[in-house]
Amino acid sequence: MNAIKAMGMEGFKLESFNGSDYNAWKRKIVFGMQLFKMYHIVSSSKPIFTNLNSKETMEWAQGNEFGKSYILNYLANHLVDVYSKKDDAKEILDDLDLHYKADEKLSMSYFILDLRFEEDKEILIQVKELRSLSSNSRRKRWILGTPLSTSCRRYG
Repeated sequence: MNAIKAMGMEGFKLESFNGSDYNAWKRKIVFGMQLFKMYHIVSSSKPIFTNLNSKETMEWAQGNEFGKSYILNYLANHLVDVYSKKDDAKEILDDLDLHYKADEKLSMSYFILDLRFEEDKEILIQVKELRSLSSNSRRKRWILGTPLSTSCRRYG
């Protein structure tokens, strides 16, 4: 608790993970563990200790217990029941990754095409470019708010 007060984070509380928005939740968990200088517990494999009573072993066990408690504290109750049986904090996060991690996807944004013919460029070249853009948009399954028409009429 002293670390939380020292950082002025008494009101800092993450929302519990309930099965949705895992990627955002995990980024917040990692950030919190980094603040407490405990991220190494979940970012690397459990070390092999030759002496189970050594200071190094005890420090790792204490850090692992903190990491496990930290993660479980920010899980919904139905998930705590499942994951509290795991021995290591890393094992909990790895299992959550396996079940909930979604591929990072860039959200599709709207964009506006401002198409204008250039006076100093041949019209047929511009029409071909417009048709190419139109066929690319259909192939890439872009959704266009207004149908893109590539027909050309000759006047005069």
